[in-house]
Amino acid sequence: MPAILCKQKKKNPRQNLISFQKLVERKYNIDRDAEVEKRLNQIPESRKAKYKKAVSGKSLRAAVNSMCLECVGYSTREVSLCTDLACPLYMYRPYQKRSKTDDLTLDVPLQASVTVA
Repeated sequence: MPAILCKQKKKNPRQNLISFQKLVERKYNIDRDAEVEKRLNQIPESRKAKYKKAVSGKSLRAAVNSMCLECVGYSTREVSLCTDLACPLYMYRPYQKRSKTDDLTLDVPLQASVTVA
């Protein structure tokens, strides 16, 4: 008696990858939501709205502002006085008072003047 081979429908490998990605995203979002909630409990009330806007992905500006505020303990004055010149956000930090002289560069090095008495 000849064996009857039943053709099973093969799943597309791409479909397997997509379902795996959805599973990972679901787990990531659950973990992320828990982390966001923990951090929200540590943030002062006056800064929570900006943080929520930042983590929602709706505003890059809110993300930069929130990161800078978090870095210096949620003080706008400390953000404006930031001394971390190597920080990637330094040039984009909020609460800076820009003056026209900030954008000027000197082509000639400064020379120290010495007064002889």
